[in-house]
Amino acid sequence: MTYALVIAAALGTILLFLLAAASANTALFAEHYPLLIGLNGVITVALLGLVAYQFAVLIRQRRAK
Repeated sequence: MTYALVIAAALGTILLFLLAAASANTALFAEHYPLLIGLNGVITVALLGLVAYQFAVLIRQRRAK
C-alpha cells in the first residue's frame, strides 16, 4: 500500500511538472492540456481513494481493539 501511495504521489508530481511546462509553450499547452488535466484528475482520485482506504482500515483496527 505504501508503494502505491509513493508511486501515485511521484506520478502526480511529474504530471504537475508537465502541466507547468506545457503552459510555457502555447502550442504544446493547447495540444496536451486536456490530457494533462485528465491524468492529474485520475491521480487525485486515486490518492483520495488510498486515503479513504487507509482511514477505513484505521477505523476497523480501532474498533477491533
